[in-house]
Amino acid sequence: MNSTTNTEEQYYDDLYFDSDSADEETENSIKESKKILKHEQRKKLTNDELFYDEKLDDDDELWMEKKLSQHASDAILSCPLCFTPLSYHTQKHELYSNQYRAIFVENCKIIKTEKLLYDESKRKTKKRQNGDNSSNGSNAKQESYYPVECKTCGTKVAVIDEDEVFHFFNAIPS
Repeated sequence: MNSTTNTEEQYYDDLYFDSDSADEETENSIKESKKILKHEQRKKLTNDELFYDEKLDDDDELWMEKKLSQHASDAILSCPLCFTPLSYHTQKHELYSNQYRAIFVENCKIIKTEKLLYDESKRKTKKRQNGDNSSNGSNAKQESYYPVECKTCGTKVAVIDEDEVFHFFNAIPS
C-alpha cells in the first residue's frame, strides 16, 4: 500500500502528542512528563498496520457509478426509517405517484409466513355499480402478495406479487 517502505522504524516527535492545553502546570511536572515521553516513544504506524487504503474511496466511487449506470431508473428508493438503499432500478407507478415497482432489490426481506390476498371481485363490484356490467362475478380472482420489510430496521416497505415484482409503497425516492 505504501509506496515508500523504510526498513528503519519511525517515531513521532514529542510535540505530536503535546496537547497545548492551557493547564497551569509547574515546570517540574512538565519536565517529568517529557522524561516519560522520551521513554515511551510511539512508533509511526504504516498504512498497512492502520488498515488504511488511500485508493479505497476512488474504488468505491467507480463501483457506485457502474452500479447506477447499468439501468435507467425513475428513482433510487431508500427505507423511510433508516435510509438504507432498497432499490436502484425502479419504475414509477402509472396511477399512484408515491408507488414504485422493481425487480432488482437489496436489503429487503420477504416475509413468507404472511400472505396478503387482494380480492379482484371488490374492484369489479365497484365497476358494476358505476354501470360497467361487462365483468362476471363468477370469475372472482384473488391475487396473493407477501409483505417485504427492510432488512436493517424491519419497516414494511413493499409487497411482492406472484410474478416476483416488488411494489414499493413506503419508501423514499431520490
